Amino acid sequence: MELILISSPGEKDNEVRAIRRIFELGLSRYHLRKPDWSLDDLRRFLVDLPDECLHKTVIHRRPELLSEFPLAGYHLSSREEYFDKNFEGTLSRSFHDLDELSNCKEQLDYVFLGPIFDSISKQGYGSAFPASGLRNYFVDRRKQRITRPRVVALGGMVPDKVRVALSLGFDGVAALGGVWGSRYPQKAWDTPNLSHAEQATAFCEGGSRFLQMRSKAFPSSGLLSEAVEFVEVCREFGALGIINDFPRLALETNADGVHLGSKDGSRLEARRLLGVDALIGGTVNSLADAEKIVSEGVCDYVGVGPFRKTDTKKNHAPVLSSLEINEILQVLGNLPAFLIGGISLEDLPEVTSLHCHGLAVCGALFAKGQNISDNVADFIGHWGPSKNGLAA
Repeated sequence: MELILISSPGEKDNEVRAIRRIFELGLSRYHLRKPDWSLDDLRRFLVDLPDECLHKTVIHRRPELLSEFPLAGYHLSSREEYFDKNFEGTLSRSFHDLDELSNCKEQLDYVFLGPIFDSISKQGYGSAFPASGLRNYFVDRRKQRITRPRVVALGGMVPDKVRVALSLGFDGVAALGGVWGSRYPQKAWDTPNLSHAEQATAFCEGGSRFLQMRSKAFPSSGLLSEAVEFVEVCREFGALGIINDFPRLALETNADGVHLGSKDGSRLEARRLLGVDALIGGTVNSLADAEKIVSEGVCDYVGVGPFRKTDTKKNHAPVLSSLEINEILQVLGNLPAFLIGGISLEDLPEVTSLHCHGLAVCGALFAKGQNISDNVADFIGHWGPSKNGLAA
């Protein structure tokens, strides 16, 4: 599943800061579409984005910027003339008609199709596609084994609608008004596009049996109900379900335990609250963290990292070298240690050489255009069934 954010067409207060924060929250692709901006306006905007954001940014209307910035690709409007791709990156286009999309012979990596639901950013721009027609279209694609271009739903994308779009067969969703129409765009983006229970189901169907539910929102009735459903899914599949950050939430939901980072409260108090049978996990970002956790004698397992820079966690600790990781593992001794932080399939040979108990993966399981369960299964297959575990 691919999650794409389209820029607000006009200028927004603190927009660059908001975009950088949304990238930190896990945004995989950002479309810069400012139809009324000049070329120089766009240049000034792009200069303020760091390279790690530019590498995930797709430009609209101004292909000349592809040679000036390390952008991720170019997007054609529905009326724009097609051209053969002569740059590194993706080429995509917008469609507003299923027949036009079905008959398209252009070499595109993905397309926007919409409006699927009533547009939030364009008043009066209503849904143009009956659900039955969309289902039939995607059924036919599967029968013909058509995988390109990927089809991304556009129009009216809020969390509940995202789930409907994915159930119809879309490969991803693109948000605009649902994010920029909010007073707090970062918070709007951070609202889960898949519920924790839905994510847990996908992870378990892929073969994971150790899951952590992580939400930095303060516990509320909404988060409590999400946690209850998350734990129920884990029980159904015989998986361990851990709540991150909130021991009392773990207690209220009868989760298998809680995971606490260095700034998430006392592990000793969590043990007193949850009892001896609960699993208590901790995070190790340094040799000093490892020594402290061993001296406490509370944790049943730890996450060690970050192994790589990660887009799913804001202000993460400095990346650890292989030498530092080995020193930490020696201090931890027999305490099960899961390597964490930006791990991809390509990293597994190096990860395996470090002899950790297991690995914890998040962002790579949501790789664009891929089924979440298949991604989990790929990790487990490459990690090896004889090894200890994958935490999702």
